[in-house]
Amino acid sequence: MLTLSRLTIEDEPLYIALYSSKQVMRYLEEYISSTPTTESFFDYLDGNGFIKGVIRNKIIYREKDIGIVSATKAISKNKWDIGMLILQEFQNKGIGAEVMLKFMRSLNEEHLIGKFTGTIPLNNHRCVSMVRKIGFIKVKESEDFSYWQYDWGLKKDEK
Repeated sequence: MLTLSRLTIEDEPLYIALYSSKQVMRYLEEYISSTPTTESFFDYLDGNGFIKGVIRNKIIYREKDIGIVSATKAISKNKWDIGMLILQEFQNKGIGAEVMLKFMRSLNEEHLIGKFTGTIPLNNHRCVSMVRKIGFIKVKESEDFSYWQYDWGLKKDEK
């Protein structure tokens, strides 16, 4: 059973575990250099909310907190960049695609968001495979990243 819930102050240990794990951060470590702290978690939590342009949810799988999924509103576009971090022991089990679809559906139902983007390091082949499986389309590539877009638009009758 997979559920998503809004992050709360009690989720600091999950945040610290994710952002301090070399395995979880292996594709992002050169881009995120700070060590996770209580202070950085409070900043992370404070920035959470539709009005602020960032929506973060905790991923709960079989009653265990296993990760964080987030969407950040792109500047001057009606698109939201979506991403997630999952604890190492839950990676490569097919959970990611289910999380993404569930999260995008909830964003559409609650906030009428239907256009999503993803920025993926070129060496993260499993993530590329997952977003292709979901239906994202690659729109461009740079030296370090590929850029993906999903304009499904999730309509209420597609639940």
